[in-house]
Amino acid sequence: MLFRRAAYDAIGGYEAVRSQCVDDVRLGQRIIDGGYGWSLLDGTDYVSCRMYRGFFDAVDGFSKNLFSVFDYRILPYLVTFVVVGLAFIEPPLALVETPPP
Repeated sequence: MLFRRAAYDAIGGYEAVRSQCVDDVRLGQRIIDGGYGWSLLDGTDYVSCRMYRGFFDAVDGFSKNLFSVFDYRILPYLVTFVVVGLAFIEPPLALVETPPP
C-alpha cells in the first residue's frame, strides 16, 4: 500500500487500525471514508509474496481473518458463503443427468 503522507496522517495512520485483525482492509476503508482517491495496480512484476506454505496453512490463515472482513456481522458473512457455496455446487450438479421417471 502506498499513501501520500498527508492522506496517511489525516486518516490516523497505522495507529488508527493497529488493533484490527485486517489492518490493511481497514486502512483502505479509512482512505475511502476520508474522501481520498485510491487505485488498485498490478505490481506482480515487481513484488512477490508467499502467504502460506500449504492448503492447511491457507485455511487457517484465511479463516481467522475472513469474519473480520465482514466487520463481525453474521448475516452478510453467512449470505456470502451460501451464495459462493451454491456457485461451486451448482455446476457439477448440472452435469448429473436425472433419470426419466
